[in-house]
Amino acid sequence: MDCKSAARKALLVRLQSSPPNDKYLMQQHYRILDLNVPFLKKDFDITNITKTSKVNPEEILSCGLIELANANEIYITNCIVLFYKASNVPSIIHIDDHNEFDQANLNLVIGGASSKVFWYNCLDGYEGDIKQSPFAIKRDYDFSKLTIAEEATISGTCLFQGGVPHNVINPIEDRWCISVKLRTVNKECITWHSALEIFNSYFL
Repeated sequence: MDCKSAARKALLVRLQSSPPNDKYLMQQHYRILDLNVPFLKKDFDITNITKTSKVNPEEILSCGLIELANANEIYITNCIVLFYKASNVPSIIHIDDHNEFDQANLNLVIGGASSKVFWYNCLDGYEGDIKQSPFAIKRDYDFSKLTIAEEATISGTCLFQGGVPHNVINPIEDRWCISVKLRTVNKECITWHSALEIFNSYFL
């Protein structure tokens, strides 16, 4: 077992042993939605995707969803299908985009029975460890410098705070997450507060 695999297995043990906390039920970093329109096109089969992929939103999102976004002056810039194979190893703790610490996405989760998403607070002054990959700048996070802020089992459509460090444990079945990146007319990220106001009438 290499060092990275050992560290992620140790993280799983620590997450599973974390005591429950009522504040996790407050939905600080996600909100379940009923948008009253289909999320995906009828002829799109998500199970054909078996690795994380960036896709053209118009290829997979329903016309109703795109029209709903346009009606609220929201611009969909890209769409990522995240595939998580069933595994007891936690995914890497990350934020969705480098230097974006408040970013609301529109997500659809399919499968992933008993999977959990964890969001984390950083200890004072800690903002992750910046790493340069061949493709982009990213931030890695040391679990010892984090505390769990919220955990949730999510299925279906939701608003999702992607600017706070988070990861997924997916032990039973394969899990797909379609993450739709939302922007303002000025191409800025939609903040969590703004998203709550925009989608307030769709909360379950």
